[in-house]
Amino acid sequence: MARADLYPVPWWIVPAVAAVAAGAFLTVTTDIPGIVSIPLSIAGGVLLCRAAFGWMTERRQARQLRQFPDILAAIVRAVSVGIPVLEAMRGAAREAPEPTGPEMSRMLHQFSIGVPLDECLREMAARSGLPEYRFFATALALQAQTGASPRATLEGLADVIRKRLALKARGYALASEARASAAVLAVLPAVLGLLLWLTNRSYIRLLFSDPAGHAILSLAAGSLAMGVVTMRAIIRRTLT
Repeated sequence: MARADLYPVPWWIVPAVAAVAAGAFLTVTTDIPGIVSIPLSIAGGVLLCRAAFGWMTERRQARQLRQFPDILAAIVRAVSVGIPVLEAMRGAAREAPEPTGPEMSRMLHQFSIGVPLDECLREMAARSGLPEYRFFATALALQAQTGASPRATLEGLADVIRKRLALKARGYALASEARASAAVLAVLPAVLGLLLWLTNRSYIRLLFSDPAGHAILSLAAGSLAMGVVTMRAIIRRTLT
């Protein structure tokens, strides 16, 4: 994987865990015909991998975004006392925590071995996946071409990011009840089904052994998945 170094754990651990979970699903659901259980286990494993990689990417981006205003402020302070922009970025990269510091150090290392500055900045912005980094890359590339001071631009960018973070935190606080309700509604059917499987297996076995039960179980799983996706989409769109 081209971006495997962005994840906090080796990338192959996620597919391995998903494969184990799929195998456990096949073991537990021996009453379901293979023509149904095998595609379900494969689809579940793929979705689990996507969810895990997406969660790790979102966490990394959130950390980068929270750290970025402080990094910009450090660069602005250094530029204000006459330090060149690249030297200011080197100092900020040494002091910045993970993942911002290593990403900026990587960009500066590429520049030191002869890669053009605008290309280094574009790659750093692409790896981050954040629009704020793209704006930062554009501002520094223009500054390198024109020779103008990036101080005002970087100060404005840091201020905008801080305001966006504050607004996002307020939105999450206001949407906390809806997010909790969505989580409960998503988990409750699975918990109840597991309890019935443990306490009255003959009662729930019909869902796995009878053709009508297969249809009911498929409709229930599809309805639950559609509801979870819809609630998640509404909440994410509201917070965007």
